[in-house]
Amino acid sequence: MTVDQVLRTIAKRLSSDVASERPKSQIENPLLEAEILLSHLLNMERWQLKTRGSKLIEPDLYSQLETLAARRLESEPLAYLLGVKEFWSREFLVSGSTLIPRPETELLVERAIHCARIKTIRLSLMPGQVAALLQLHLHLNSRVH
Repeated sequence: MTVDQVLRTIAKRLSSDVASERPKSQIENPLLEAEILLSHLLNMERWQLKTRGSKLIEPDLYSQLETLAARRLESEPLAYLLGVKEFWSREFLVSGSTLIPRPETELLVERAIHCARIKTIRLSLMPGQVAALLQLHLHLNSRVH
């Protein structure tokens, strides 16, 4: 199969839970997620897939992609499948044993930075909020302890 064929096949698989008994997956953009997964496996940027549409995909790679798609259909977060999550323009390694930084955490960091520039603040963060702590540390010139 070619890159284009694989993307269409996996996107269709990610979008169709009609035949299954489980509720429809929460995948908003199946083609986008198929592109993200395939570009991750090929170790390239998503835009590069567009220029390699006729490239053949090895059966082993396709099998890996099918496995990732099946895990995604079981509602496993995309960040866990990729092993990384971007937070404030930095990539953090994640796994099933770590918390994934959420958009709300970015808002928390923004507000904490704003408040800390005005006055000294004290925050109590949970161990799973390392990404937030690191961003605060970097943006407040190491005044976070």
